[in-house]
Amino acid sequence: MMIRRTWGAVILIVVVLSACNKKEREQTMINEALQLKTELYRKEAMKKCKKEMLAEADILADSILLKRINVRNPIDKPPRPGRPEAPEVQFQDTFQLLKPGKNKKKQ
Repeated sequence: MMIRRTWGAVILIVVVLSACNKKEREQTMINEALQLKTELYRKEAMKKCKKEMLAEADILADSILLKRINVRNPIDKPPRPGRPEAPEVQFQDTFQLLKPGKNKKKQ
């Protein structure tokens, strides 16, 4: 009878430990999956951040270069030329040019 109790206790301990071990394995797998997802998210976030940073740095560098060019070598526009003087046109009296009956087109 003592042997049965001992074997029963051993079997009970093995079953309990295996159940605990299963939960630990599940938790380990969950932690590994979470760590993998976290790493992937960080990589994607770093790629996005780097891309945005490079775009902003490119704009900043361009504006600095343009500012330096304009300070060192300002390109003065030539003055706008004035309008030429309008020639004086002498108009004849239009009433003298138009004579009744003579302005019809000949066919």
